[in-house]
Amino acid sequence: MTLDEVFTQIQVERAYQTALREQGKFDYTCDMESMSNHQFLSVLTEEVGEIAKALNDGDMKNFAYEILQVAAVCAARLELIGL
Repeated sequence: MTLDEVFTQIQVERAYQTALREQGKFDYTCDMESMSNHQFLSVLTEEVGEIAKALNDGDMKNFAYEILQVAAVCAARLELIGL
């Protein structure tokens, strides 16, 4: 997978997370000012835990997907706060 493909997948995942919020599954996404930094860290930690679970279960497909979710969550926060 190329870096461009990785960035495309992150964008797709970001759009999916936004759609889930719009459907009512989440109260916030990480690009929203109404989400505190502590709430962001909680979401990020939960996603990192899912990476560990997939790795421990030997589920490499889900392992990769969970890494993508972490990247999307971090990208969303960076969209909000910038560099």
